[in-house]
Amino acid sequence: MAVRLKSDPETLAVQLDEAITQGRNLLNGVEDLSVLKSGYASWDKRNEQILGASFETKGFLAAGPKEDYLSFVGLKYPLLDIAEEVTSENISADLEKKVERLQTVRSNLDVYERTPSSGEQKADQKGEGIFIIHGRDVESRLELENLIHRATDHAPLVLQELANQGATIIEKLEEHLGKSSRFAVVLLTGDDAGLLGEDGGLNKRARQNVILELGFAMAALGGVKAWRQQRWSGGRRRPRVGCASPGICGGSR
Repeated sequence: MAVRLKSDPETLAVQLDEAITQGRNLLNGVEDLSVLKSGYASWDKRNEQILGASFETKGFLAAGPKEDYLSFVGLKYPLLDIAEEVTSENISADLEKKVERLQTVRSNLDVYERTPSSGEQKADQKGEGIFIIHGRDVESRLELENLIHRATDHAPLVLQELANQGATIIEKLEEHLGKSSRFAVVLLTGDDAGLLGEDGGLNKRARQNVILELGFAMAALGGVKAWRQQRWSGGRRRPRVGCASPGICGGSR
């Protein structure tokens, strides 16, 4: 089959349901043109990332759900950023068509064969997985998954997408981070807020479960080398990324 499903179908179904609901909310609840345009562009980009991370295509001319979703056919504004004389009516028409395309993908999930994740492949790939530790910034996580998959040709391990099989979260970490993975990539995003005792203002910080899993990765993988990106600039959130493993970052910072 030229198109295969990389993500857990149940997880993807939930993501698509959420996207469809958000699209309908934009259609029914936003009247201001600038707000509608901005909301549509953000929603559309996130859907593109979800579909890109969830399916793989093989073959020069193969087109998957992402390509079908992005098709210019029937759209008023195929390239919204450079469109002139934008109207709410035409944006709504495009939004409605994109919602229909998501509904088609959602209804056809059972058609696609699934590509086993690196955590599900035993044998020769055991111990070579790349584990992603993340917070609630879905967009940044999807971008990281795409980057790792392109760079290594392996689907990364994401805890929530791995089958529970009756295991607790700690047991899943022990199995997939401690045994199935050689590397861990830690994505620190400002999903929580906290302060020091002498500090009067709240500051963004990573969620505490992410910090716990970072420590677990350091212990399980035997050491840590980390590089950092600026987290926030000009009020916009940017993820801080670190990697935990013996020498994965080559000692650079």
